[in-house]
Amino acid sequence: VSKIFNNLGNYYLSTGEYDKSLDYFQKSLKITQSVGNRSQLSTTFNNLSVLYERKSDYETALKYQQQSLSIVQELGLKGDIGISLNNLGMLYLKMEEREKALGSFNQAMEIAQTLKQEPLVIMILNNYSQVYESWGQYDKALAYLQESLERAKKIGDPSVAMMTNNLGQIYLNWGQYDKAFSYFEEALTFTQQQGIKGEEATVLNNLGFCFLLTKQFPQALSYFQDSLKLQEHLGQQAEIAMVHNNFNVLYSSTKQYDKAIDHLLKAHEIYQKLGSKTGTAITLNGMGMLYYQYLSDIPKSMEYLTRSLKLFQELKDKKNTALAL
Repeated sequence: VSKIFNNLGNYYLSTGEYDKSLDYFQKSLKITQSVGNRSQLSTTFNNLSVLYERKSDYETALKYQQQSLSIVQELGLKGDIGISLNNLGMLYLKMEEREKALGSFNQAMEIAQTLKQEPLVIMILNNYSQVYESWGQYDKALAYLQESLERAKKIGDPSVAMMTNNLGQIYLNWGQYDKAFSYFEEALTFTQQQGIKGEEATVLNNLGFCFLLTKQFPQALSYFQDSLKLQEHLGQQAEIAMVHNNFNVLYSSTKQYDKAIDHLLKAHEIYQKLGSKTGTAITLNGMGMLYYQYLSDIPKSMEYLTRSLKLFQELKDKKNTALAL
């Protein structure tokens, strides 16, 4: 019965119905704890971790993932240990603890290669790419991502969709918009075919940003609206904040400054609640620039820019530190 509840929880997790998903996982948890099935308990803790990660509650997700890891280590389940370490790494990355993330990925990779777990190797290579992209080391990020995608295509791994999206993001960062568009559109097709709503919302946002950077503002607005609608339905707070920030850039570009500030404040509030220093710094910088360039309020501008600069320096973010100076 516990497995059935877990499967139902995973189904509703995949459709973005998080309340139903949580209800079934909690039912599974209650049963597994009462019968003392440690292996199944580890699975349920992992599923709860994934659920809270989707809801951007990273502290709770981390707590459940650590409990899951502790059990599989106790049981000596090497394959599951690798998976759990990889999941921990992803949580550390989202919490902006990149060194911890890299350490977890390295431990997971050692196990995955020893056990010849190709899907896990593929996932970790993709995660290495995300770490280096977050550090602005795009050449390294691209190399890991290309290896990951090549391996995924060979075995028909479903992660091809998001890896294709990630390739688009790297080319977007390089200003190669035609390549970025191509990869994002390919990723959108994959996510819609597979019915992966969270990933679809991410790709819609990225396509909107591509249109924004190429000054195709009506198209950008349409994609941002579609993305925000999906993200709000899914309750993915970090992604909601990202779309609000993109609305700010769009409305600033079209000189609709009241709308820009409104969206920027919404993004800033979410990032602060999530404890995201990077997101908070980006929105503070955005407010500083708005007040300086468009609203001519120099004291308020300097206040926001100074706070932004301090955070970027704490994060050792050289790219954004330079922009904030």
